[in-house]
Amino acid sequence: MKQYDEKIEQLIKQAKDNRLSNPRLVLEAARKLRDIAKADTDNALLGFADYAMANAHFELNDAESVSHYAGRALPNLLAENEWDLAGSTYNVLALINFRTGSITEGMEYLAQAMKLVEEHQLNLLGTVVYMNAADISVQLEDPSEALHNLLIAETYLDNCPEDDHQP
Repeated sequence: MKQYDEKIEQLIKQAKDNRLSNPRLVLEAARKLRDIAKADTDNALLGFADYAMANAHFELNDAESVSHYAGRALPNLLAENEWDLAGSTYNVLALINFRTGSITEGMEYLAQAMKLVEEHQLNLLGTVVYMNAADISVQLEDPSEALHNLLIAETYLDNCPEDDHQP
């Protein structure tokens, strides 16, 4: 995404920093970002805001809202070439579908994330996506596929710059 003014950057930071710890703060920031993005016709920011909302609802275990906001985020993210965020959105959709027992649909979303990872050399996201694929393979009692996905994840991790290895 492009560089924004300080107010917008603070809201983006709030959404990112609280992603795993405080989904309510993420939702608050994302709503404000959506309003700004709509007023400015900024599809990249709108896609980010909807992605942040999907992610927050994932933490709240609200599958319907994850699907709703991810479905709104993807067209904007893809149109704006925000590949990493689009791949992360597919990954969240995959995880929520696995969580709710929709394994086939989850695998389809994971495949979409893998496609973006491979097409755009998204090494850090590739590590995460293939680790998730390995986890699902274990749950499906397919250890050879799990090992295969772990090895691919390791390859992506090895290709990440050292500073990407930090939390």
